[in-house]
Amino acid sequence: MIFKCVAFKPILPVEWNKAAVGLSTGLDYIGQCFATTDELATVCEAMQPYGGIYVTHVRYKSGLMKAVREAVEIGRRAGVPVHISHLKAATSEAVDEMLEYIDKSARHEVDFSFDVYPYQPGSTMLSYLLPYDFWVDGPLAAMGKLADPKLRRRFRDGLRAYRLHLDRITIAWLPGEENRRHLGSTLADYVAQSGQHEEDALCNLLIEERLAVLCVMNEGDDELVRPFLQHDLFMMGSDGIYHPESKVHPRVCGSAPRLLGPCVRDWRLFSLEEAVAKMTSKPARRFGIRERGELKEGYFADLAIFDPHTVADQATYESPLLPPVGIHHVFVNGQPIVEAGEPIHTSGSHHPGRYLRFQDGKFS
Repeated sequence: MIFKCVAFKPILPVEWNKAAVGLSTGLDYIGQCFATTDELATVCEAMQPYGGIYVTHVRYKSGLMKAVREAVEIGRRAGVPVHISHLKAATSEAVDEMLEYIDKSARHEVDFSFDVYPYQPGSTMLSYLLPYDFWVDGPLAAMGKLADPKLRRRFRDGLRAYRLHLDRITIAWLPGEENRRHLGSTLADYVAQSGQHEEDALCNLLIEERLAVLCVMNEGDDELVRPFLQHDLFMMGSDGIYHPESKVHPRVCGSAPRLLGPCVRDWRLFSLEEAVAKMTSKPARRFGIRERGELKEGYFADLAIFDPHTVADQATYESPLLPPVGIHHVFVNGQPIVEAGEPIHTSGSHHPGRYLRFQDGKFS
C-alpha cells in the first residue's frame, strides 16, 4: 500500500509532547485505492499511542456518505482523530445530509474535523477518471494498458456514467508544448477537435503526456460549499496545485483572500475574527504546530497585513493566477516577502520559508 503525503497539510501530532506521527491517504488514487478498511484501521492503530491523526481524501467515487462513514470507522477502531480533506457535496440535499451526519454522529464517535476550499468546482488529474483496474500493476504498466481496446471501452463507459459531462471539465495544465494550445479547452472540445471517439482521444492524450494532465471540474455553484465553511469543525485548506502559465483552479491564488473578504463582507458567513482563526490558529492547534498561528511574543512571525474593507480574490477560471487585492504586507518567519502589495524577489539561499521537522520535543 502506498500512502500520500500532502505538503500543504502537515501531518503532525495532536499532542505536542509526543512523537510526530500521522497518516494521510488519497483513497481514490493509485495504490491507495486498493487499501481496505481493515488495513487502514490496523495501520492507524500503530500511531494511536503517539497522538497521531488520520487525514484522508476519502473514496468519493464510492459515494460521499459511505466514504466519510468509512473514515470515521477507521478513526473509531484505531482510536485516533480524523480529518477529512476538502469535504464537499454535489447537491443541497447531500450537503444537509452530510452536515446532519457530522453533528449527530461523526463528531461524537471520533475527534473529527475537515478542511474546505471556498469554491464548489474542483480539480484533479484526468487519470482520476480511469477505472481502478488500470492501476493494478502500477503507473508504468498503466501506460501500456491505455492502448488496450477493452480497457478503453470500460473507460468510455465510466466517462458516460460520471456525474459531469466532458463539457464541464477543462484542461488546466499538461507538460507537453504541443498540447499547450488546448489549455482552457473543455474535454468535449478537445475530443471534437481530435476527430476521435472520446475514449481514444483522451487515452491518447494521457499517453502523449505520460498521465500528467491536470483538469478543473465545474461541479456547480459555490453556494453549495458555504454551509461547510460556516461549520465550527471547518478549517481552510486551499488544495492548490500550482503551475505557471496554466489554467489551474483559481483556488491557488484566491482561497485565502476570498475567505477573508467576500465570505465575511458579502456573504456574511462568519466574522473576520472567525475567518482568521479558521486559517491560522485552528489548523495550527489541530496539527500540533507549536509557536505558529497566533500573534504572541516568541512565536514565529508569519504575518499578513491586509485591509478588511478591500481584501478580495481576483483569480478567475479564465485568469486563475491573478493576485489578490487588499493584502499590503506579508512576512514569513519575520522576513518581508510582500511590501506595499508587491512581492519582494529573493534569490539564493535567503528564502525565509521552511519545512517543519519535529526534533527534541519541538519543531525547528
